[in-house]
Amino acid sequence: MGKGTVWVTGADGFAGRAAIDAFQANGWRVIALTRWSSPGGDLSDLGVLAGLSAQGPADAIVHLASRVDLRPDADAGDLYGSNVLAAAALADLARRWQARMVLASSIAVFGRQEFVTPATEPAPATPYARAKLAAEAVVAASGAHHAILRIGGIYGYGGPSHLGLNHALARAVDDGRPPSLTGPGNGRRNYVYVHDLADMIVGVVEGGVGGIHLVGGPEPIRLKDMLDALAETFCEDPVERKDGMDVPDCVVEPSPGLLPGRRFAETLEDIRCRHGSPRFRSPM
Repeated sequence: MGKGTVWVTGADGFAGRAAIDAFQANGWRVIALTRWSSPGGDLSDLGVLAGLSAQGPADAIVHLASRVDLRPDADAGDLYGSNVLAAAALADLARRWQARMVLASSIAVFGRQEFVTPATEPAPATPYARAKLAAEAVVAASGAHHAILRIGGIYGYGGPSHLGLNHALARAVDDGRPPSLTGPGNGRRNYVYVHDLADMIVGVVEGGVGGIHLVGGPEPIRLKDMLDALAETFCEDPVERKDGMDVPDCVVEPSPGLLPGRRFAETLEDIRCRHGSPRFRSPM
């Protein structure tokens, strides 16, 4: 017997695809919603959401869809519909259905911080960050049972290329090309692996977890160490190093109430098992 029905927005996105797989593997019926494939179109349209609600109540709503524009001069109005209005409408459905809601937010709400802890105060510095903080506020004000996940960088094969690690992963997995590193690479990161994030989201829904949580990987690791491990796993040649400036840390203290993620080396092995590696493929 299934565990219930969950709506997942952003279902055709990087995190959305992983979340759908994780929910289905755990016995959930998934209604996959995308910006363009949902009946009627744009999920930021209240009329569209009203039509979707006629499909019947869900037991959980996971809102992963987001319009991302990290520029400091991004059009705030352009970010409002997907990032604020849709969150408010979905939260209202969750309240009326007594469903659990999970909102994917971002550590961008803290501005440029080298180390983010539960005590760090939001200081959004871009229109995108302000829109995400506004979405958090409307979900919290809705009265729905909700969890807000402030997520750092998400990595994995096929991830968005604006995160340099994802670009390096794609090159290494597809072609065996080693990553390049500009500068010493001493800045630490604890990005979260996309399949670990998906399992965390399922755990939040099934465990009835509420409140605001920080999401990151279990170990801060230097950029140069990440790229060296990637090259060792997928490539014949070492990392290409170039002169340049070093980068600061960007580390998130993960909330203890979430399922723990895997260490970076373990996730690289998982990627190799899922997608292979040029080093281990037989010639055609």
